[in-house]
Amino acid sequence: MKRLPNVSLKWPGGRWLPALLMVGAAIGGCGSGARGSIPPDASGLPGKSVSPTAVAATPTPVSSATSQTLPIAVVMQGDNGTVGALGSYVMDGQGGDSPWLPIDTLTLLTADASTQIRVQFRDGAGIGAWVVDLAPEGDATGARARRVAERGGGPAVEQIVVGPLPPGRWVLAARLFRADGRGDGVTYWGVSVP
Repeated sequence: MKRLPNVSLKWPGGRWLPALLMVGAAIGGCGSGARGSIPPDASGLPGKSVSPTAVAATPTPVSSATSQTLPIAVVMQGDNGTVGALGSYVMDGQGGDSPWLPIDTLTLLTADASTQIRVQFRDGAGIGAWVVDLAPEGDATGARARRVAERGGGPAVEQIVVGPLPPGRWVLAARLFRADGRGDGVTYWGVSVP
């Protein structure tokens, strides 16, 4: 095997850093700045203009054919279940992202001050972990949400129990993680507690 000679980049006086910086500057300066450069914004492109667009936070309707494969949760009241609005989720490598959903976009449930709310996956999958947040109705972004229940892992459970909730109108956001590891999702409901 032929051994290559050691090469040392040293500037006169034994300092190699300035020599290295000069080589880098020379290489970086090659070519024209026009080719391969990106304009700071799209307004620099001919015939293109950019204007910011606000996107309203509204739940996306989910068809019944796909809803069984998404991590949608249900609030159970007695034997009746109310499907919530799916927000951000990841399931089997697919996903969707959603901002906090405000109360005026959600199904409104009524619960009395002594009611514990039971939450489960719509498809009956086991729940391995969860995070449940509650925000007052006027909080359209979730900035004032507070944690009311959580568990980082453990044996699978069929339902989680939240509450009782204080009087008022609330956005309830439950992020449930499937025990089988296939995914998780945040589901929202509006809750009125007289």
